[in-house]
This record gives sequence, structure tokens and C-alpha cells, in this order.
Amino acid sequence: MSDGLPIPRRYAAIAAMSFGSALVVIDGGVANVALPTIAHDLHVAQSSVVSIVTIYQVMLVMLMLPIAGLGERIGLKRTYQGGQLIFTVATLLCFFAKSLPFLLIVRAVQALGAAAVLSVASALIRQIYPANHLGRGLAINSVVVTSSAAAAPTIGGLVLAVAPWPWVFASAIPFALLSLALGRSIPDPKPGHAHF
Repeated sequence: MSDGLPIPRRYAAIAAMSFGSALVVIDGGVANVALPTIAHDLHVAQSSVVSIVTIYQVMLVMLMLPIAGLGERIGLKRTYQGGQLIFTVATLLCFFAKSLPFLLIVRAVQALGAAAVLSVASALIRQIYPANHLGRGLAINSVVVTSSAAAAPTIGGLVLAVAPWPWVFASAIPFALLSLALGRSIPDPKPGHAHF
């Protein structure tokens, strides 16, 4: 257990973690509101378009544990920042999707990035906060995640009210870039050597 980061850097790391966690959680739920519009624009059945949300959730759940183990071996910061980068690129590609199969592939890649971010978040929180503030750090992260999940449908509806459905995904890109930039302040503990 580390003694945490010094105060100015700690705040930047907390902001980076909050942005990153919020983005991947919001993106998991924001598409729900856009499903009827996506089905209409891509000329697919309503029953088929649900797979846009399903593939994200299934891939996320399947990949979190393996990527957490990998993150311990290659480095938590590298895993987190790599996941952010993958997520950002996949989000940009969602904007250009013109078919359901392409959108499903890109959503699966998005989930890969999201799994990398979420699987190492708690371990990074242990490095950011001193031991006597660890509960506070975990609580802040929990509030960010649950608030993001609750806000996702509203954000999706607001974006759809003023723009076509691809902007539901693309509107996250500036925030993802900001999170990547802030991510330089995240601690970089030495990787472990445990078996995968």
C-alpha cells in the first residue's frame, strides 16, 4: 500500500480517474436512448439493434478479470491509459458507422478499452490516496460511477434532441482526450510478477 500522491498531483489523478470512469460508464448506457433512431437510420429491426448495448456489456464483463490480471503484469498506468486510448479511437469510429455489423465490432472494441479502464481503477485508487483516505477514494469513485450510470439516459436524450445519433458517441471524444491528458498524473507502480 502506497502513502498516496502529493496533493497537487493527487487532485489531477483523481480528476483523471473520475473522467475515465464516468466516460466508460456513460457510454455503456447512453446508447440505450438512441436505439430506435439507430434502427431506423441503419434499416435494421428493433430486436437486432439491442445487440449494440448487449455486446458492450457482455464484452466488458468477460474482459475485466483477464485484463486486471494483465494489468498487474504490464503496469496499471499502462493498462489504464491504453484502455483510454482504445476507447477513444473506438468511440470516434462509432461516429462513422454506417452498418450494424461495423457498429457492433466497434462497440466490442470500445468495451475492451472500458474493461481496461475499469479493471485497474480500484488498484490505482490505492496508489493515489494515502492509506487513511482510501475509503474516501473508493467512495468518490463509487459516486462517480453510479452518478454516471444514472445520468447516461438523460445525456443521450439531450444529445439526440439537437443532433443525429452518431453524436451520442462522438460527444464523449473531447472528454476522453481530456482524461487522457490528465492521465499523466496517474501513479505508475511497478508491475508484479505473479502468475497470470
